[in-house]
Amino acid sequence: MGPLELNAGVLLGAFGVYAAVVVGLTLWNALQDRRASGRLDEAGPGGHIGHERGAQSLLDQVRGRHR
Repeated sequence: MGPLELNAGVLLGAFGVYAAVVVGLTLWNALQDRRASGRLDEAGPGGHIGHERGAQSLLDQVRGRHR
């Protein structure tokens, strides 16, 4: 059995497929996270805190001065 010959076209194609899978999974995860974070902004206790400065809005909410 002779030495293993690596063809540049095959390596480039394999890397392209790998990169496409990684980018696809990254975009899929980002989309899922965006959908999940959208549900956090619904009405509920503390749902509006993310839209303001976090620590200050939390203190205002505790003191009863939140919007």
